[in-house]
Amino acid sequence: MLERLQPIARRLWQFRLLLLLLAIIGLAGFSLSLFEAAILDGAQIMMPSVVLLFWAITGLSFGSLFAEIPQAPEADAGLKERWGLKVKRSVYWAIGVGMIGLVLSLVLLSYQLIRAWSMA
Repeated sequence: MLERLQPIARRLWQFRLLLLLLAIIGLAGFSLSLFEAAILDGAQIMMPSVVLLFWAITGLSFGSLFAEIPQAPEADAGLKERWGLKVKRSVYWAIGVGMIGLVLSLVLLSYQLIRAWSMA
């Protein structure tokens, strides 16, 4: 699983500046909506801003976490080195499962927020 997540993370990491810019835009839109800024002139952009912010932060986190993962231990490596790499890979595997769960939750949250926003 880690070998499949790494190319995705490396691709996302190439776009880290864009993702950071999107996160800043999402945070700015959320802040403006929260404080009812006059510049919005009654526009409701809180829900799309939150969705944009969450997706951008998730992309940045995913890219930074899985861009470099430990390699699988080789058969001729020592016992201590093999166990150390297996523990590190197990932690990365658990984080990967958590990130997949987070993305699935974010898909559902995005759907619900955009649906609520479009009905308003």
